[in-house]
Amino acid sequence: MSIRMHRSTARAAAIAGSLVLVGAMAAPAHAADAGSGNKAAFDWSQSSYILTVRSGGLETFAHIPRDLPQDAGYSFVELVHDTGQSQGQCESWGAGYWLGQEVEEGVLGAGAAPPDAGDVSGGYRNPTTSRQVRPNLSAGDSQSDRHPALHNYFPPGNDVYAFPPEGPGYKWTAKCDNDLKGQGQGDVLNVGGIQAVGSTAQAAVDKATGVYTATSRSYVLGIEGAAGFDSASSFMQITNRPDKDATVTYRMSYFNSGDLNKPGKNGITFGGTDIPVEQFADQFNSNAKTFGSAIAAVGPAGAATLQPEVGVSTDGNRYSITISAGHGNLGLAARAGGLGENQGMRLGAITFQGVYGQNS
Repeated sequence: MSIRMHRSTARAAAIAGSLVLVGAMAAPAHAADAGSGNKAAFDWSQSSYILTVRSGGLETFAHIPRDLPQDAGYSFVELVHDTGQSQGQCESWGAGYWLGQEVEEGVLGAGAAPPDAGDVSGGYRNPTTSRQVRPNLSAGDSQSDRHPALHNYFPPGNDVYAFPPEGPGYKWTAKCDNDLKGQGQGDVLNVGGIQAVGSTAQAAVDKATGVYTATSRSYVLGIEGAAGFDSASSFMQITNRPDKDATVTYRMSYFNSGDLNKPGKNGITFGGTDIPVEQFADQFNSNAKTFGSAIAAVGPAGAATLQPEVGVSTDGNRYSITISAGHGNLGLAARAGGLGENQGMRLGAITFQGVYGQNS
């Protein structure tokens, strides 16, 4: 499914062109040495990667044909490293809502500023976002960081105080501990007939082993007009080694928040552990079929198409996998490849996109 939101497409494509997609590695990095027992030690400085996890409690999307997701209850962590560099980069976001880079910083913002250039647009700026980037490339406070306490609204110069990052009924926070680890969270109440939507995302790379681990949770609670389960959540954990295909652990849960007096009758949960990416779609679909009829009416639109979306991103040709607790399409096949090719909504959406170069 989706796009990489906060970094230039050109840079992503350039790095991705020299790397091997996570789900399509032809062989381990040191296959030639496997039989001899002379496998070289991992050297982080010789590995490159772009690894992203994005989540939204409520996500709308359009393929035109580039993927354009927009999220409420939004969280995002991206870890990047170029071969030979002594540092990587962490970028994390948490937001009440996020309309995508093209809309937020291009259309409404009247032009996006590059990292650490400050806000040069003089236009709209989303007041519900927190962002942190490490390492800090600026002198003093990082100009790439964003905090929702003070924002510049349109017209230029109209500085007003907005929301603090946490308060009654909402939370949008972002933190990068360093260049190898970050976390984001976005929670908000009363969104489009849903009592609460939210998500969390965490990701880290172990510099000694190269192992990348991302964990994300996404949920919707109290869907008005739901004929079946009125609440649902998704959980996904990705483990990616530089010389092996990624594995996926996931869990999908559905329940009636107003039917908590009937233990054992108000919920359904299914999932899997450490599933190789090439087997994930089949395993997920097999489990989902078991509960397909019971989950058929999740949400007011009956959005319960549960098949994961597995493929290649439209930004940088990275391996991409998306799961959601509910998924409804509104597009027309006749428009394939053109404007309005597909559009729809996901409940409890989680997307991982990654490309990891083999260590030499």
